[in-house]
Amino acid sequence: MIEREAKDIVPVHDNPAPVLSEDIKKGYDLIDRYIMIINRDFRVEFCNMKVRNEMGDVTGRPCYEVFCLEISPPADCPLKKTMEFGSTNSKIVMCKDKHIHFFAQPFSSDKDGISLALLLALDITEMIKVGKKERESREMLESLFNSMADPVTIHAPDYTIMDANISALNLLGMKKEDVVGKKCHEIFHQQNSPIKRCPMRQTLLKGDVEKSLVGRPDLNGDYLVNTTPVFDKNGRIVRVLHSLKDVTELKDMERKLTRDNERLLMFTDLITHDMGNYSQGALLAIDMLLADETLSPKQRRYLEMARIQMQSAHQLLENAKKLSRLYEEKIEIVPMDAGIVLMKVISQLKKTYASRNIRINTEVKMGTHTVLADELLFDVFINIIGNSIKYTPSDPAVVDVMAEVWEDDPSFYRFEVIDRAGGISEEHKKSIFSRFERYNRSSPGSGLGLTLVKKIVENYGGKIWVEDFRVDGEVKGSVFVVLLKRG
Repeated sequence: MIEREAKDIVPVHDNPAPVLSEDIKKGYDLIDRYIMIINRDFRVEFCNMKVRNEMGDVTGRPCYEVFCLEISPPADCPLKKTMEFGSTNSKIVMCKDKHIHFFAQPFSSDKDGISLALLLALDITEMIKVGKKERESREMLESLFNSMADPVTIHAPDYTIMDANISALNLLGMKKEDVVGKKCHEIFHQQNSPIKRCPMRQTLLKGDVEKSLVGRPDLNGDYLVNTTPVFDKNGRIVRVLHSLKDVTELKDMERKLTRDNERLLMFTDLITHDMGNYSQGALLAIDMLLADETLSPKQRRYLEMARIQMQSAHQLLENAKKLSRLYEEKIEIVPMDAGIVLMKVISQLKKTYASRNIRINTEVKMGTHTVLADELLFDVFINIIGNSIKYTPSDPAVVDVMAEVWEDDPSFYRFEVIDRAGGISEEHKKSIFSRFERYNRSSPGSGLGLTLVKKIVENYGGKIWVEDFRVDGEVKGSVFVVLLKRG
């Protein structure tokens, strides 16, 4: 650039001391370079405005004194070579703690050789500092690139590997010169073209990050491959970062967990199915004994106690089976008539508590409240209402079931089951839906009922919690609140 500017500005004159016209001087003054005309004694014949502004008028002074604070031209002085050989020369020289790029060109000559030379000088100190910072940044990036534990390679859009870090080279067992410049499918898959499910191909097509799990027998493991596009200012993909994450241990653990889960499911099926059959058989035997009119009151009482315990055990198995299904299967929810479900629940509870005086009041009638649920909605209501009856000591046991559109979010119905069972402590409210928690630990039951209810409601996308039922400011019972999406 400097050489072209000098040649465009200055011809070589064949006379001893050409006079610079005012136009030429003005032209030199406009150039943001140090410009001087130097004679064969290395003294300044002319200096432009930039020199005068920054160094003063140095006309008549030796140039090596002006720039380098030397008493004679340095041995590597480019101007010295121009004077001796009549050639164009350039060099970067340290002058007064600055990096100066000198460019010397013959300006005029006489019978004794070059009489005047044009000297252009440019302070490139800041440029060198910037270059040094860029170099340090590149070195830092290179260091970070090679310190990454995961194998990473950088690819061009034509699948050519541009760079590879140390982890990638160690994984491949190759040197950088054997990898860089080759196609990635040649190195990673020993193929002449990209593989069918190549994640990089998808990145180039979609312009987005692509992830793929690849089993690599040749690399002794399973790897998660990530390909990330790098764009230029015009939005074109210019590079693709290709990284590998060794997930062999995770996949082995996943396979082990799958096997263990299959065994657990087998044992769960065995227990819930066979134990359910056993409990049914035991209940049948107890009912047959209770039918014997010759039993004493004490014998009958013990058999009734045994029957209650067997019923609790059977219900526990049923709840465990349903919970297992909820965790293992993806349920399909559909619009359901909550009024019809409640009719069935109330009918069943009247049979269950035939010996008690119960009264269930509800405004939820058939065709009034459609919700998104499945057949387990029956279990939600029968568990909550059944508990309300079970833990209500008064006679009759009164339970109210209310429903309305939820004010906070009209896409939900807010169902309330209100009992008169005396209420639940604040501490117990926090854990009542946890596994094996009950209203009263002295009461029979497995404690899985409300855990099952919570899981069902959450699977529907709803919520459940418990509040106090107050009359004249006094806690008389509990309000179980169930939010269900409207169908």
